[in-house]
Amino acid sequence: PKYLDAWIGLGFAYEKLGNLNDSEICCRKAIEIRGDLNNIYDLCCVLRAQGKYKEAAKYLLQAKDLSKSESQKAQLLKEIEECRQQTQSGARRRESW
Repeated sequence: PKYLDAWIGLGFAYEKLGNLNDSEICCRKAIEIRGDLNNIYDLCCVLRAQGKYKEAAKYLLQAKDLSKSESQKAQLLKEIEECRQQTQSGARRRESW
């Protein structure tokens, strides 16, 4: 369905239940309907919760580009850097195995 609020609500419900894969699917459906800052940021949160930092950073960059607030852009840049650090940290852990 094309009912945005239903996808958003279902995504939050799945997230609260710990079903992050289905929450991610719902967030992506919401973005298909309306790819705005809030929907993109919701997807970023779910991706980060799943440890998908590289993909989350890509969407955080999109969110930053959509933001009109300089303080919000600064916060999103900080979160992008955190994702990059997590990605690098994960790569170092895998190399040490």
